[in-house]
Amino acid sequence: MPRLWKLLAIVGVGLLAALPIAWADKPADKSLHVDAKTHANYTETIEDKESGEKATFEMIAIPGGTFWMGSPATEKGRNPDEGPQHPVAIKPFWMGKCEVSWDEFELFFKRKWKSAALRRTRRSRKPTPTR
Repeated sequence: MPRLWKLLAIVGVGLLAALPIAWADKPADKSLHVDAKTHANYTETIEDKESGEKATFEMIAIPGGTFWMGSPATEKGRNPDEGPQHPVAIKPFWMGKCEVSWDEFELFFKRKWKSAALRRTRRSRKPTPTR
């Protein structure tokens, strides 16, 4: 049972963080390379310039690597949904130290929503060509 929880945790983290997962035998994408020297924890701040509200949160650097996903076919008590075993490569990424608070989400959403609404407004103001 502990192996199942470990597997679920690994899969859950991958899905929730939207990790770029690739097969280990595929060539690495050079454009997404993260330098080990600059791959470090950092603190991010979101600010609403109109109200002056700020939300600060910590991002933790997670190193990339490879691992075998699934359990071996010879494992005692193995269920059919635990395989086949295959190699997985994960690129380095950052994850929030804590869950996102409502204050952080609302500031982020307000900033993104306003900029998207502004872009839509600018697009609608463009003159349409006449024939």
